[in-house]
Amino acid sequence: REEWIRYWTELPTGGTWAISVDAAFKGTSTSDFVVIQVWCSVGPNHYLVDQVRARLDFVRTIAELLAVVQRYPQALLKLIEAKANGPAIVSALRDKLPGFVEVEPDGGKEARTHAVEPLFAGGNVFLPHPTDSRYADGRRGAPWVPELVHELVTFPAAANDDQIDACTQYLNHVALQGGALIEAAMQAWRKGF
Repeated sequence: REEWIRYWTELPTGGTWAISVDAAFKGTSTSDFVVIQVWCSVGPNHYLVDQVRARLDFVRTIAELLAVVQRYPQALLKLIEAKANGPAIVSALRDKLPGFVEVEPDGGKEARTHAVEPLFAGGNVFLPHPTDSRYADGRRGAPWVPELVHELVTFPAAANDDQIDACTQYLNHVALQGGALIEAAMQAWRKGF
């Protein structure tokens, strides 16, 4: 829902950073988009920091990913869907960059999206403000955000869902896995008493 969308203008300090990649097979004018998103999580909140969205072939996908990694070296975790040319990207870059994790999608797109819906409803997901977000490198605004918001609020009827795929891949892996890790730690702690 559009009323669930929250925005940041300045990122909080600290946190853990990651990159989420939804790859495609081809870079033609009719192929799916490649989406490379940069995320930062601070406590229970998840901040989409930056994004590349374009129709890219394999070579250009590698080049864009390397550029994003250079801009955000603190993003050690690199999530790549184990479909399309994701495994080939990992194979090409694994010896050059650390932190690649191939993600097998769990369930269908709608199930993955519904799984992270409470994070949006609870106000724990923030997108860059389209005009007022401030970046460390001096940039202001994120003009790509309105298209992402449209994709989010019209899913599953939107013409494209590649941004949602990268978003839910990150949120399902980090937020929901983090919850499972906390629960496991709590159970271990309880057993000690």
